[in-house]
Amino acid sequence: MRTSKTMQTATSSPRTLGLGLGLALVLALAGPAAAQPAPAAGSAAPSAGSAAPSAGSAAPVADSAPAPVDPSYRVPVNPSPGDPAPGIRPADPVPPAPPAPLPDPRTGRPEQLRQVCADAMNANPDFAGQIIRTINQQTFFDHQKRGAAIAKNERHVILAYAAMWLAAVGFLFGLWRRQQRLRAEIDRLAKQLATAEAKP
Repeated sequence: MRTSKTMQTATSSPRTLGLGLGLALVLALAGPAAAQPAPAAGSAAPSAGSAAPSAGSAAPVADSAPAPVDPSYRVPVNPSPGDPAPGIRPADPVPPAPPAPLPDPRTGRPEQLRQVCADAMNANPDFAGQIIRTINQQTFFDHQKRGAAIAKNERHVILAYAAMWLAAVGFLFGLWRRQQRLRAEIDRLAKQLATAEAKP
């Protein structure tokens, strides 16, 4: 009886081993097939595929190479709005263009010289304020100077009128004195004539 059980176990073990290998092979072949969608869902696949480009268009693919990263860059503690993004090296500033040579004042054209003067004035933001302050100072000084000149002229006019009146008064006084002398002389001569006529 024990011998028959041993023979039955020996004959069943190769069969079990073969079934196990066959089952493993079936599972290995069925794995990739199960990962793919079923043929019945093929009609839904185009719709899903059509939705894929829209999702792809919503998220553009970066074809260009990434920006170079500066290893020496350190993220600021309180970054300002003008600071570059962390890890990105800021672009080098563009050097300014060299200034144009100034025309020779002796040989330059008038419009060029006027343009040079206008550019120089516009380059200084305080130039307009300086002009206004200078004009105000000059106007104040001119006003004071002209006021002093007018006051001086008024004094001169008053003195001239006073001199004219004094001269007129002196002239009239001289005429009056001369008239008095002439009257006195006339009276004296009249008396002498009367005395001469009274004598026999």
